[in-house]
Amino acid sequence: MSWEIQSNTEAARQIATNIAMSLDNLSSAGIVTKDSETTVAGNESAHEAIDASLHARQNIVEVIRNSCQNLQLVAEEFEAIDQEISNHITSSPLSTRLGGNW
Repeated sequence: MSWEIQSNTEAARQIATNIAMSLDNLSSAGIVTKDSETTVAGNESAHEAIDASLHARQNIVEVIRNSCQNLQLVAEEFEAIDQEISNHITSSPLSTRLGGNW
């Protein structure tokens, strides 16, 4: 019987990189120009709504960026633990008696 313990931090890294690139696009998406000359009703509310949406966008980007960093950290921790478990299995007396195919 053969067992293989394997983690793939490269897959997690690639996913996090793709998300980060999308976040860069989201962060820089569209420049909003506010109309400061029009005095129509609602112009002030429009300015407030624009500011709120820009702030919300930045908050969303920050939360997702932090999640991507956490994804990479968790993947690295899994790989380290998987390697430790693999080393214990390989060095166990039972593995040696069974031919070391663990």
